[in-house]
Amino acid sequence: MQRAGAEEAAGSQAAAGGAGRSGAGLAAAAPAGRLLKRELRLLESIFHRGHERFRIGSACPDEISCEFVPGAGARAGGSASRGPPPGPVRIHCNITESYPAVPPIWSVESDDPNLAAILERLVEVRKGNTLLLQHLKRIISDLCKLYNLPQHPDVEMLDQPLPAEQSTQEEVSSEEEDEEMPEVSAVYQAAVRCLLEVLRPRGRVWVKLEEARQDKRPMGAGLKLV
Repeated sequence: MQRAGAEEAAGSQAAAGGAGRSGAGLAAAAPAGRLLKRELRLLESIFHRGHERFRIGSACPDEISCEFVPGAGARAGGSASRGPPPGPVRIHCNITESYPAVPPIWSVESDDPNLAAILERLVEVRKGNTLLLQHLKRIISDLCKLYNLPQHPDVEMLDQPLPAEQSTQEEVSSEEEDEEMPEVSAVYQAAVRCLLEVLRPRGRVWVKLEEARQDKRPMGAGLKLV
């Protein structure tokens, strides 16, 4: 399996980024992750599994598997020799947590030096927020040239705006709950302190505060009359 020539450099950048990651870097990781998910949705909508030229087999935030389908009439390097058409070119991509600061790492299931050269030329692609899309645009275009095929019109769709970000109701509810919990806990503790101040002098109440106050219990939970 051939890998892109820039893999070692990308790996070094990823290691350096992990070693020197600060709080600001961690805060920036979440927006970058959401941007990557939007890129993946666009890719899967264009190059579905039934696409005639390029197919996304599987896509997740850290790995992508895809294949280029030369089809009938394709000849590697523009060769006019007769024979069976080339088979699918299977390509894999690994994405680090530091994307897009660290470029995707590409590999191909072939020992063909022409395919390795295509991956090595990805270092020429200008960095940007949609680096994954630009890499794939370059890969598909170069593969079409290699197999003497016309450029597929769907490649230009990789330049269109990304789909709007979507949040499920569960994600929204979870975020709202996380924001409200500190306030609820503070109110609960304040109410317990007030009850202590009022009832303790009478010797009628013993208050037992449970250590786990984060769960949602009635306001009276943990109070025992004696």
